[in-house]
Amino acid sequence: MLQLIAGRNQYYNLIGREVNLRWRDETGPRYHPTPFKFVSRLFSKDGEAIALTIDEKNIANNITTHCIYPVMQPFVDAFGTRLKFVEVVRHPIHLVTHWSRFLEPSRWRRVREINLTVDCDGYKVPWFASSWAEQFAQSSTFDQALLSVNFLCNWVIDSYESKSVSDDFLHFIQFEKLVLDPGSELQTLGKFLGREQAKGIKKIMSQNAIPRKNIADGPKMGQSYRWTALEKDENVYSEAMKLIEQHGSADLVQTFLKTITRFNSTWQGPLAKYA
Repeated sequence: MLQLIAGRNQYYNLIGREVNLRWRDETGPRYHPTPFKFVSRLFSKDGEAIALTIDEKNIANNITTHCIYPVMQPFVDAFGTRLKFVEVVRHPIHLVTHWSRFLEPSRWRRVREINLTVDCDGYKVPWFASSWAEQFAQSSTFDQALLSVNFLCNWVIDSYESKSVSDDFLHFIQFEKLVLDPGSELQTLGKFLGREQAKGIKKIMSQNAIPRKNIADGPKMGQSYRWTALEKDENVYSEAMKLIEQHGSADLVQTFLKTITRFNSTWQGPLAKYA
């Protein structure tokens, strides 16, 4: 099934069958590095020639996912040596605010939310929390965010340490290192993928405010806000930690501090010095 879905998506993409034309979307033509080429797919021919071109030019099928690295074995089984899995890890201190915003009832319980969930006495619980669904359902929104970040970060590290997947398939990128020093990170990524950088890479980096003086200097793009204020990383880290200590339950905050310690010892990123 994975092979069929991937093949269909790649074919549809190249003939423009599912091209996103919404102007405000970050996946639409407004932010595409080559918008003319992007839109021209709508007028391209279909047929066997497209499938042959995919093979002859070794065109990659880039699929962006969330939270599947610890359960990636089906992808390894399906695609074998063709698979190149890139996992982007981000420091937990920045993830809590993202998750607390995402899990707000106005977002998390909206009808159009399509994340895989389980039911806990009528309460919507993320798939990864199925074994502790009752705890999730009975927690405040902010504690749900702490629970999620603690669980997912440690799950990723557990999977990384287990070495259950060969390094030939797997490459890790630290978000913080990428935005501060994209040159070396992209060069390493290129070697892993066996591909040169795309011509539009400079435009893509500019749209995402890369490189950055501070990690928190996120892009505005189609959103009405930046991820955080344009401040020095030390100040952002301190303010984020104060927010977590203020709104999180004491036991979860202590667990979160242990998660940070484990994350720092595993990745040794630029934010480790502020812990």
